[in-house]
Amino acid sequence: MPTIGDMYTKDVEVGGAPRHVEIDDTAGQEAYADLKKEKLATGDGYLLVYSITDDTTFAKLDKVRDEVVKAHGGRAVPFILVGTKADLAGDRAVTERERGAKAKAWGCASFEVSSKTNAGVADAFAAVIEAVARADGSKGTGGGSVMGAGRTTHAELAAPPRKRGACAIA
Repeated sequence: MPTIGDMYTKDVEVGGAPRHVEIDDTAGQEAYADLKKEKLATGDGYLLVYSITDDTTFAKLDKVRDEVVKAHGGRAVPFILVGTKADLAGDRAVTERERGAKAKAWGCASFEVSSKTNAGVADAFAAVIEAVARADGSKGTGGGSVMGAGRTTHAELAAPPRKRGACAIA
């Protein structure tokens, strides 16, 4: 089922500090351009996602990254490069070398994941959460912004998602 516009929340612990994480699922399709523009400047970190079986999605990432940087006034924000559909490696259109070169140019971590098998998904989310925590150690450490702080450990974050209705919460 499409998840465009969905928002998920989770309380996690990163480096011993509680974090309340909100994940907004935006879209790259032109039909959802207004939603994407609305969310560009509101994030503390970004997973830039493409399909390893579709090189056009990979080619569009530089533009998306530039839009996010512009929306943040040129300020550096954490990015993680994520190739989806790792379970379809036989249909690969984007090589691991290409992914590695883009991640190196951006100075970020990169992952290949499979939403179908859940392989690597928790690792990608943990990486962006940890990158945000490193970028600004004060976020989520108090001030009433953390709900249920400390209830979820890093190990629990890496566990398979719980099913709630038709959605898997990562």
